[in-house]
Amino acid sequence: MRRFVGLIVNKNRENKGKAITPVASKYRLIDFPLSNMVNAGAKNIGVILDNNSRAISDHLGSGKDWGLERNANGLYFLETDHMTLKNNDASNDLRDLLKNIDFLLNIKEEYVLISGCNFVANIDYQKIFREMCSENCDILLFYKKNKYELHDVNEINIDENGNFQGIEYIKEVKIPENLFMESFFIKKEVLIGLLRTANRSGILCMNELLGKIKEEINISLYEYQDISFYIDGPKRYFEANMAFLNQEIWTNIFNNGLRQIFTQNSDYPPTIYGEDSVVSNSLLTSGDQIDGKVKNSVIFRNVKIQKNAVVENCIIGDNSIVEEGVHLKNIILEADCRISKDTTLISSPENPMVIS
Repeated sequence: MRRFVGLIVNKNRENKGKAITPVASKYRLIDFPLSNMVNAGAKNIGVILDNNSRAISDHLGSGKDWGLERNANGLYFLETDHMTLKNNDASNDLRDLLKNIDFLLNIKEEYVLISGCNFVANIDYQKIFREMCSENCDILLFYKKNKYELHDVNEINIDENGNFQGIEYIKEVKIPENLFMESFFIKKEVLIGLLRTANRSGILCMNELLGKIKEEINISLYEYQDISFYIDGPKRYFEANMAFLNQEIWTNIFNNGLRQIFTQNSDYPPTIYGEDSVVSNSLLTSGDQIDGKVKNSVIFRNVKIQKNAVVENCIIGDNSIVEEGVHLKNIILEADCRISKDTTLISSPENPMVIS
């Protein structure tokens, strides 16, 4: 059976879509592409580190929590290109792949599955791979229909017959109809050829290079129609986390049949609920101590909510403390924050306040 190696690239290195962004009480964005690849049978997965390299490696460790701790094969930490890292430049995205061409040359798998970290989804890559990656498929690009105003994203241009025409980088705010999901299968030999062409020509942008050689290779498209969330800033981050309070959406994303999403195991004790606590329609996890009221909220690890505090429609980050008498509504509280006694902070779901 033909197999593929996984490769995770965190292209957006500034203030959005970081691989270690916390999601849904105990997960991180990088957990989704990594779990999807593992669930699809990938035995080798490389992660190109960025300026959060220490935090990423601390979270992933040896790969044990994803079943990737092996004597042979498993999880590989790969180096980013220093110029890309220095300039926070995602447009020259082939630099990172060129930097790791030896890794690609040494793998035995026929295909490479490359993914970013901005999408939260539970994707059955193995099923799609079997159905779509035939012998004459050089590249299979994933996209989804979009109705939101976005910027700094890639849009796939498709003709009236459903054929690939190119990928356009959208810098200004607009509604990209066919949003590229930063995920694609590519034949190893084709990828190596692209990288050698990039090295010779100096064209280090994947979008530009594909536009120039699209007539020479077979590029197929896959429209992803299941539940997914694109995380690009506070508003969509807030909306996605609130959506996970819906049991149907939670099951679709986090426990879809045999395809679970894995994350780093915690040594914290189970959540402690005080005798005066009231909790409804909320996600909590290990290490939490709740003595106040929590409603429609997502609470991360080791959070303390003291007596007479009210937390409603909020996201509360790891190791945070909400003191007595505090009232929070529509707030994103980042990790390691402390809200002092009797403070009131109320925002709107359309524009949630971020406290760091």
